[in-house]
Amino acid sequence: MRIALDKPFEGWGSFWLPGREPHRIKGRLIYKPDDGVTVELTENPRAGVSGVEALSQELPVLHGVLATGEPVTLDGSRLARTETHVGVDTGIAMTHLAARCALIGTNVKSPESLQIGRYSFGLDRLDEWLGPHFFDIKCDEGPPRSVRLEAQAPNPISASLPHGRADVELGRNLGMRHSLTAVEIHSGAYIQVRPRRPITLNGARDIAWQLQCLLSLLADFPFRIVWWNLAPFGVDDDTADRSPISLLYQQRLSPNPGTIRTVLLSRGFEALRDSFPRLVEQWFQRSDQHVLATDLYFSSQLHEAPSVNVKFLAITQAIEAYHRSRGTGLYMGQGEFDKLIGEMCGHIPSRIEGDHRQSLKARLKYANEYSLRKRLLTMLEEMPEPLRGSITSGDLRSFVARAVGMRNYYTHYGLRSTKPAWTPTEIFSDAERLRALLVASLLRDLGAGADVLCRMVSIRLDR
Repeated sequence: MRIALDKPFEGWGSFWLPGREPHRIKGRLIYKPDDGVTVELTENPRAGVSGVEALSQELPVLHGVLATGEPVTLDGSRLARTETHVGVDTGIAMTHLAARCALIGTNVKSPESLQIGRYSFGLDRLDEWLGPHFFDIKCDEGPPRSVRLEAQAPNPISASLPHGRADVELGRNLGMRHSLTAVEIHSGAYIQVRPRRPITLNGARDIAWQLQCLLSLLADFPFRIVWWNLAPFGVDDDTADRSPISLLYQQRLSPNPGTIRTVLLSRGFEALRDSFPRLVEQWFQRSDQHVLATDLYFSSQLHEAPSVNVKFLAITQAIEAYHRSRGTGLYMGQGEFDKLIGEMCGHIPSRIEGDHRQSLKARLKYANEYSLRKRLLTMLEEMPEPLRGSITSGDLRSFVARAVGMRNYYTHYGLRSTKPAWTPTEIFSDAERLRALLVASLLRDLGAGADVLCRMVSIRLDR
């Protein structure tokens, strides 16, 4: 059973604690993208020992089976609320549990104990970005007054992660709907990952997240995962007699922009065929510091933020982390600085002591790293002139000074006593310009030329 992450789902069934299957409690599994996974358990409170009472604390795992026969594993269930409905002769107690995630299709000791041998997932509107494809259609005569149509999907695009970690496949499935007068052929894009060795659920989600970020960068569009199909290790495609396992979890996402813009590559599935293996290899060879920077950036793009200033702070932090990951950004050689900093610490006045003294030493320890002002100036000066002018509106130093001023205002409490000099619209505009700078830098690292970078910035800032 494939369950979509972007649509509500309900299923009646029974649930129990691991090892206590005879003590089942009837209930309903409810999934809503914004609210996540919840379970409503019902029982008669006059029936003796309450099974619900045993569920009144946080549970690592809760097992169940739906009325349709699919087993269920709930992870991190906790009590949300309880209700009691009393009638003339009977009473019903309802317990509402909230869970971190649910696996539909298996009962396991814990989600992390599941050894995954193959999995696939879908991204919303990925098929739209890949563009139309001219499918091969075969038409054979069948019984009298009938024909047999066969549509063949294009061969998938294959890539491999560095160090033989896993093989990746980007493909398209075909489906056909027909009536008495027409035949409709529809396609859906998918990404399949085959680890060389079994991996955990967290490992699978990490690889999927990095592929999601890479494709979001190439399209300049925040793709979202909308379904998962997991296969345990040892279950082969041809011999599997069981449905794949679906994964459900809460997704509080920001509203999706309405237009997909292709940036790095020409629109079309075949345009990716030659470049996708190289791009995947480059993306997964990045340093941990570089991954941290892009994780921060794409998280701020995908997930809902409470205010525009939080989004602004997220992008400035991502830019600093990205620039630091390049191994540059020191005012002088670190060895020489370490010697000088030792001398400086020896001259700290004795009146500065205790935690205050340790705090000052900690700040001096990182004083050799570029400031945000220096990092922004350096990154902008590396960009071609048309692009730099578009981002800064033709005034490089004023733009950088304003961005640094905004960051300082929202991170240093003492400055908050004064009214900000910028409107929310100006903060949003500068956040978009900083995002354009970071995206241009990431695309340049993947081999994009100046014309592609300028087109991306123009598209982003004209939205």
